[in-house]
Amino acid sequence: MSDFNLDDLPSDVLSQITQEAIRRGFLPPPDGYDSDGKPVWSLEKMGAFYGHSPKEAREILERYQLEHPDRTGYVDPSSVHRIQ
Repeated sequence: MSDFNLDDLPSDVLSQITQEAIRRGFLPPPDGYDSDGKPVWSLEKMGAFYGHSPKEAREILERYQLEHPDRTGYVDPSSVHRIQ
């Protein structure tokens, strides 16, 4: 078996995986897409989807950032194309 990182997948494959996860109810629909076409969710929406308050979602993100300092989890808001 080979290991891989979702960020290293071609965008069309990542899009297919994301759409399937949304269809199966594993992810909420994204709030928009970044300039590279990758889906983007608000922290509040993702937290609520998994049953967390905004405060809990922020704490989870902060723990993740401490464990993975090279991955901020943030997207430049000016690069997001919001779904209306």
